[in-house]
Amino acid sequence: MERSKRGIGTLIATAFMILVILFGFSVFFLMRSQAEEYQKTLESMNRLDWERNQEKAEIRNFGWDANSLNLTLENTGSIEIELAAIGVFNQSRQPINETSPYTPIKPYVVVNPQTRRTIGPYNFALEEENKTHIVQLVTSRGNVISETYPIITRAPDLSQFLGRSPIGWVTISFEPGSFRYTSSTVENDTNAWIISVKNTTDVMFWVEFRNHANQSLELFEYSVMQLTIYSAGSVTSQPFYIVDDNSNSTNLNPYNPNDPLILPRPDCYTKTDCSELDLIIGGNATIVKFASKFVGGDTFQNLGKAQYDMVIVLYYEYGPEKEILAQYIPFAGVIVTD
Repeated sequence: MERSKRGIGTLIATAFMILVILFGFSVFFLMRSQAEEYQKTLESMNRLDWERNQEKAEIRNFGWDANSLNLTLENTGSIEIELAAIGVFNQSRQPINETSPYTPIKPYVVVNPQTRRTIGPYNFALEEENKTHIVQLVTSRGNVISETYPIITRAPDLSQFLGRSPIGWVTISFEPGSFRYTSSTVENDTNAWIISVKNTTDVMFWVEFRNHANQSLELFEYSVMQLTIYSAGSVTSQPFYIVDDNSNSTNLNPYNPNDPLILPRPDCYTKTDCSELDLIIGGNATIVKFASKFVGGDTFQNLGKAQYDMVIVLYYEYGPEKEILAQYIPFAGVIVTD
């Protein structure tokens, strides 16, 4: 009898030990599973943070016609961007869409790295034609890409370029008729050295350039003609940014960086070795038009009665490394008189 009780006690103790061991294993595996899930979550969050930090983009251009908004986005980062929503706000930061600040973009629009993509149209109405609006794009990773409309963009700091490219590859074609203008009252392009004050509304300058490089050069939208008045210790500048070459005296088309103006290289590079004379002559003369108040804008610039100093800055890429050059070209002045 005593042996029987002792055997039962041993069985109970063994069963208890097995339960303790199983419970211990269960706790171990549960903790291990939780640790693995935590690690996965942490890695996922770190990856999302890393991807979010890699997203870099800029709104380059707008097309806003009545209630229809189109825009061009450039992905300047190293990772694709998914656009999830768009919002438009007035100067008081109040959303134009009173129902919801942001309108979902369905399906997501993907913009690949180092590319530009035009998206839209989206239904947003301008509150006031000449007032500033703020357009925001929200990515699927939570970043917000914001830009004002119209775009008030400053060209890159010239100081970082001028030391490297004080001369550049482009010259102005100093030939009769190489510097002309049109305006709301001058339909046919006319010599621009002296302009009557009655012809200074909606001014567009036409300048002929020649490229002397061993490659064709694509001009950036930052390229600008700057007219400056120096008087009584004050300085007043008026920028005329590059516009589409189809623009005319009545129709200003914004410069499209996706369809850039190209200054062709000398023809000799496609045939034989270039002589010194070939390089001096350069490529075919190409007309570049300057008229907009803003980078990539569609608003004409005007002039007042004055004597202006003038400089042209052309932005373009050059060489296998695609180094951005800003060529600073001092030019003759313009006189606006009676």
